[in-house]
Amino acid sequence: KVLADLLLDRSFGEVMVMYVSDDRFLQIHMKGLRDSSRTLQLGSFHIFKIFVANPRMPRRVNSILCKNKAGLLKLLNSFSAEAAKDDHFSQDLSAVSQLLSNMEPMTARRPSIPAQSAESLESPVESPTASPLPGALC
Repeated sequence: KVLADLLLDRSFGEVMVMYVSDDRFLQIHMKGLRDSSRTLQLGSFHIFKIFVANPRMPRRVNSILCKNKAGLLKLLNSFSAEAAKDDHFSQDLSAVSQLLSNMEPMTARRPSIPAQSAESLESPVESPTASPLPGALC
């Protein structure tokens, strides 16, 4: 929880960008999603969602998420009991699941950002809490 709060704090935007660009940290949080402790699973989810929502996702992070998409979606679906108790968590879970479902592997010709020009997008460093789905993953 503390790490998620730190990474989502505007004053640590550069740290957040560096953190979610490192596939080793993604793998740590994916393992946390499978932990037997529900508290650790939920804590890992709050950091995992940042990796999934990153509009400038590195190719290696994208590759790991795409290769594990089916298992991750099944695992996220197991959080439905918690989602029923918390509207904000439910929105986050739905947004992450949708982003993951629609995720495709990057090719050498396809950039990591949407078809819009890079100039029209805000830099994650300048706006670390910016989310591809406004209000859904903060």
